[in-house]
Amino acid sequence: MTQERVNKAIDFLKEATGYLKNHPEEFKNNKDLSSETKYNDIESKIKDFVNLKLSESIKYKPKIGVFGKTGAGKSSLCNAIFGKKISEVSDIKACTRTLNEIPVGNMTLVDAPGIGETIERHIEYRNLYKEFAQQCDLILWVMKADDRAYAEAQDIYENDLKSGCPVFIVLSQVDKIAPHREWNWDTFEPGPNQIKNIEEKINEVKDAFRIDPSHISYVSIDTEASETDINFNLETLLDRIISTIPNKKKASIYRETKKEIRTEKIEKKVEKGFIEYALDTAEEFAYRYFPVLKTPFFKEPIRKMKEYIANGAKSLFKSIFG
Repeated sequence: MTQERVNKAIDFLKEATGYLKNHPEEFKNNKDLSSETKYNDIESKIKDFVNLKLSESIKYKPKIGVFGKTGAGKSSLCNAIFGKKISEVSDIKACTRTLNEIPVGNMTLVDAPGIGETIERHIEYRNLYKEFAQQCDLILWVMKADDRAYAEAQDIYENDLKSGCPVFIVLSQVDKIAPHREWNWDTFEPGPNQIKNIEEKINEVKDAFRIDPSHISYVSIDTEASETDINFNLETLLDRIISTIPNKKKASIYRETKKEIRTEKIEKKVEKGFIEYALDTAEEFAYRYFPVLKTPFFKEPIRKMKEYIANGAKSLFKSIFG
């Protein structure tokens, strides 16, 4: 928020507090506006509040868990979304055996080991999943689209993850869905029968996990592309993530994504969430510490203050994302 806009918003509150000074009898029983309250402090309080909350939203460091079996394509997915290689991708051996926290800008990816490899490892990994799930803002659970053995995943989701942060099931490698020869490698898209089978797979996963279908996405990533990864449907996954996470966290997560998968629609959602967060927290602060601001006299000053805050938040967002 620009300092000029902050100051203009504060001016409206100062105008309102002038009324309070001249009509103290109306508010003498209001503890929040007692004689100990210095009206000129409102200016600095509002200024500090606006700056603090917007700064928190921008600088917030989310933590995203990337869960699933070995070989499901977790590393490839993170490479494609965030442009960060979290581990060596291999079709031959399991590369991720321990929880690996990788900083990505102002975000942390928690690269978790696969489950279901052995009974011993299942128990070990399940405890790790449960522990770190409590610290995550979002979990991407990656499963190969042609994999039907996900009993362990169902168990962990139902008992350890369902009540926590948002979980998205990502069906990877959909190019291998039957009939795989239908896959159009020129446009990197599935054929009509593949689309039908993908839809059936989504219904199967939805029923098995009892999860909202909006939390299921399907993708494919060509990691052998020479210049940059070619992908299918990552934009839809990102759109659903942004739609689900709280407004406070939208901008901080979106900022770490690759520009290639951003769309105008997604960016508008992030911007809207950023502005709504600024307005909601500003209103909460003002009414909590100065409940008298709810009185009719303040209706117009508060409306104008919100307008300036919204415009300022929008300007700040544009300065970050261009």
